[in-house]
Order: sequence, then structure tokens, then C-alpha cells
Amino acid sequence: MHDRRTFEEGTVISGARRAIYRWLWFHRELRLALSDAHPRDSPQRPHHRPQHHLGRREYEALGDGYRGDDEITADKITGAHANVIKPRIAKEQEHQLQRTRTRAEVFTPSWLVNRMNDDLDALWFSRRDAFNAEGDRTWQTTPEPAAFPATKGCGWHAYVESPRLEITCGEAPFVCSRHDTVTGKPLSVPARIGFLDRNLLIARINVFEIF
Repeated sequence: MHDRRTFEEGTVISGARRAIYRWLWFHRELRLALSDAHPRDSPQRPHHRPQHHLGRREYEALGDGYRGDDEITADKITGAHANVIKPRIAKEQEHQLQRTRTRAEVFTPSWLVNRMNDDLDALWFSRRDAFNAEGDRTWQTTPEPAAFPATKGCGWHAYVESPRLEITCGEAPFVCSRHDTVTGKPLSVPARIGFLDRNLLIARINVFEIF
């Protein structure tokens, strides 16, 4: 018979593991769904390994391997080519406007991303300050760990495993916020606002408290 501590440790680890598996499963299902858009005998159909492609004509001036339908590989965006891929904030203003006109690329400031994610969490926690306190186009991280409701089905396991999806493409600020999209400054881990950031923070805190 396992003692209570062993049971709780296993429960926390299992919850975190299920959350990771859920994200891996979703990535696989999305990749398969996208690959089904091509006939099975088409040379454009992705293989077992996901192929990420560069934007059409945007990087062709860099030479061979940077055409719109070329696969993105690590050597093309690292080392001497580390500055090829840039966040929107790091691009010239004219370039940003051009991408908006030609690709319908939109810009969502981080403070608004935080407000929208807080809207979702307010339904879960019945309050808006579970992770941070909103200000005038800013936010202040709440120092205390998020206290989950005592209501059944609203605990941290259920929160981490709840399915959420950002339906647009780009830098995915609603999922993971490594930097402020307005200033370009990096965000510390506690100050990040993406829903994956919050899931991982909750999982880490609970694993730490057990051990």
C-alpha cells in the first residue's frame, strides 16, 4: 500500500505528464490535418517529420534555400542566419505595414492579450487577479500562487488539462509570451501571460510543493 505522500507525488507528476501529452497529441493531430490537404502522391505532402515553410517571396533575396516553398531548417535560421526570423516589433515600420496589407498580419499588444486571457480565467477563478492585476495598458504579477476554487472540477489538474487553442498563426502571444509585443523587451517567467505559460507555472509550483 502506498502512503499518502507517494500517492500525491504520483498524482502531480501524472497531471503534468497528461498536460504535456495533450499538447503533443494536439500538435500531431493538427499536422496530420494539414497534411491531408495534399494528395498522398503529391510531392508537397509533408512526410512524417513536420515541414515548416518560409513566407512566399519574402526571403528569396537571401539566396538558394529561402524560396517561399522551401522548408525551414535549423541551419537556415541559426548561426550566421540567426537574425533571419524576427518578431514583428523588431521589423521596420514599413515592413510591418507591408505584411499587414499583403498577409493580413495583425498586431495585438501584450496588455490586450493579458486582458483577454484574464477574461477566460475570470470564468474559472471567479475573479480577475488570479495571476496578475491589470492596470492602464499594463499588468502587475500577483506574488502569491493562484488559489483555485474549492468547486469540484475547478482544481489545478482540471485547469492544466483544459483545452485551449489560439486559432490564429504568427508569434502565438496568447499561448506563450516571451517578450512584450509593444516594447520588444523580454518578459520574466512570472510576468508571462500566455495560457501555456500559466499552465506550466501551475504545474511547476505544484511539483515543487510536493518535493
